[in-house]
Parts: sequence; C-alpha cells; structure tokens
Amino acid sequence: MPRAEMNPKDLAAKTRVPMHLLPSAGAVHGAMACRDGAVVKGYGPYNWRDKPISLMEYIGAMERHIAWLKAGSWYNVDAPMVTHLGSINATSSIILDAHECGTLIDDRPKVEGHTNDTLIAYAASMKQEAVRKRVRKKARRSYRSTTVIGPDGDKTGAVSHV
Repeated sequence: MPRAEMNPKDLAAKTRVPMHLLPSAGAVHGAMACRDGAVVKGYGPYNWRDKPISLMEYIGAMERHIAWLKAGSWYNVDAPMVTHLGSINATSSIILDAHECGTLIDDRPKVEGHTNDTLIAYAASMKQEAVRKRVRKKARRSYRSTTVIGPDGDKTGAVSHV
C-alpha cells in the first residue's frame, strides 16, 4: 500500500518500537520467573530499582541456567513452573531495567585480555569466509549436456549454462 493511502496512525506506528516482533512466549516465561522471585522467594517486584545489583552476579545466574539447559534440564529444580529460558529472559530483562534505572553495578573485570578483539576478529573472518563461499558458489556454473535436434533432424550435443 502506498504511504499516501496509509492511515496516519499506521504511519506513526512505523516509527515506534515494534513490540509485536517479540514472541509472547518469551514474555510469559520471563514473567513466570519474575513472579517466582518477587512472590515465591519474597524478593519483591522491581527490587533492583531500590537497591543496586551486580552485573557479574546476574551474568553468573544466566550462565548457570544455560549450563542446566545444556545438561538437559528444561525446568528449574527449585521452581518447577519456571523454565531455565524464562529465568534467562527475566535476568537479562532485569539487567537492562537496572541499567536504564541507574542501579546496575558494572563490576565486569577491568581487563580481560584481548577477548573482545579476538571475538571481533573471529566474527569478521567468519563473515569473510561466508562471502568467499557465496562468491565461489556463484562462480561455479553448472553445465549440462543437452541434445539438440537440428533443422534437418540431426542430433547434436550442445552444452548450455544452467
């Protein structure tokens, strides 16, 4: 539909955060994990807005949930209605919210060698390899032999690009 024919509200919506692109399953599982922490464990809702939280502690929590997930566990042992992915979602959301609220303590190691540079270089080399593969694939042309019947009925072999 041309822009001139669009409803003005639809046009304005195109400049806003596309919340509809985040699957609701993630929000539901994250909310269940937040409920477990706020109500069941008694931490209270949005407690990180009142007292600062350690980034490394929350990263550690996500890494533990990832380890359990990789080991084959889907649900938290101490919270059977909460999935590990829901806990990871909730934890990352809490980190983001604490960062926005100014209550996130950035206690990452000050110097961790050149890990970041190594990851950037590795990602760049992987992109270059992917580009090289695409170029090689395009450069290779498939040829197939076809039989062409000439105007006088003679059969000749012909090669054509596919």
